[in-house]
Amino acid sequence: MNDIMALIAKATWREAVTYRHTWPHEYVLMNKDQQHELVAAFHERIARGEGVECQFFHQKKQYLFLGNYKYWTEGGHNDDEIVLNRALLYRDRRDFLIRQGDSGMYEPQEDTNLEQDDDVIQLNVREMWPNEALDFTHWLAEKENLDLLGRELGLNLELVQREKAIGSLYLDILARETSSGAGVAIENQLEWTDLDHFGRLLFYASGSDSRIVIWIAPDFVFDHAQVLNQLNEWSGPNASFYGVKIEALLNEDGVTQEARFRKVVYPGGWNKELTLPQDTVPPHILKHRIFFQPLVDHLLRQDPPFADSHRQQFGYTGRFFHSRFLRDVGYAVSIEGNNSAWVTFHLGTEDKDLNKSLFDALIANRQEIEASISIPAGSDWHWYRYDSYRFSSINIRKDGSIEDSPEQLEEIRAWMLDLLPKLKETFDPRLAKLLPESED
Repeated sequence: MNDIMALIAKATWREAVTYRHTWPHEYVLMNKDQQHELVAAFHERIARGEGVECQFFHQKKQYLFLGNYKYWTEGGHNDDEIVLNRALLYRDRRDFLIRQGDSGMYEPQEDTNLEQDDDVIQLNVREMWPNEALDFTHWLAEKENLDLLGRELGLNLELVQREKAIGSLYLDILARETSSGAGVAIENQLEWTDLDHFGRLLFYASGSDSRIVIWIAPDFVFDHAQVLNQLNEWSGPNASFYGVKIEALLNEDGVTQEARFRKVVYPGGWNKELTLPQDTVPPHILKHRIFFQPLVDHLLRQDPPFADSHRQQFGYTGRFFHSRFLRDVGYAVSIEGNNSAWVTFHLGTEDKDLNKSLFDALIANRQEIEASISIPAGSDWHWYRYDSYRFSSINIRKDGSIEDSPEQLEEIRAWMLDLLPKLKETFDPRLAKLLPESED
């Protein structure tokens, strides 16, 4: 298959000077410019069903949306000449996709605050909406605010239901695009984009049969924006994915607050200027890295080392240290943003029956095990068999959050370093008896 993006990059595009002030675009000639491969690649993509049929005055054309451009072909002055045109997706338009009846003509619009304004100051979004579910979702569900979002995306949005149950989870907002009748799934968050919300976004879109999917966040991680853009390329006209930046602004009067949406990813384009730079580490992940690094260094550098290796666990909120018996049986620590810190003995092999049999053998001696480990005041035991899941765990918990002060975080780290060896001293010998074939 031809690499159409590489062919586009190599082509020498001519400006259509005659249409500079009416329908600004560029073009190449298949024969004169020796662009047979590029034109063939265009038609190949159209044949694969990636084209979007749109009206240009009385003509219907098949458009291909790639990157920041729309592409279409037409005949030249000679019978055997083909012209491949491309035009930037107008950044001052509300409809980044050509719609039926759209002339494609440049139409200057009244300023809608798409660019930064010297008269406003950008705030942390939580100053305007302290709580995502209770404040932001309620605010967005109001008609005037859905209209504000719709104007930025070129969509006519109408609320269907807030907190729509999808399986065991709840979609923030289910809406409808009134022009097309398509369902719209809106997932929002008030932190940088993360994989948890991305997974929910796809789950909600599928569960609600929504063909328009909108992810709203104050900042988009490069990789997440890149995947949204890829989904638009793959899905073509069948589904539309939007990444939308939400901003809270303080006007020059120092009192009035207002909201602004800015389109980051949309069908046919990706505004990388509004995306966090590639390899930027989200602050919530960075906080966990900073917290865990001294603990990991201490455990792996002691003599003998606590374990021969470790890995990230529970998303980014924990670290796991392998036992000497089985790779997925071992000791873990985690700290969350919801006032919970954990030290864990984790049973997570691929063999669910083995995990449950090990857990059952251990819980039969729960009283003896708990009595053998001295835990600090404010800590308590939690035994989770998790019948519906492959893994099981035995845990000690205390209050604590990654948002705590440096002094409090140091205390939590010391608490973890105190309990981890105690768990290992208790459970390793028991594992040796339960798994004699695994003894060194």
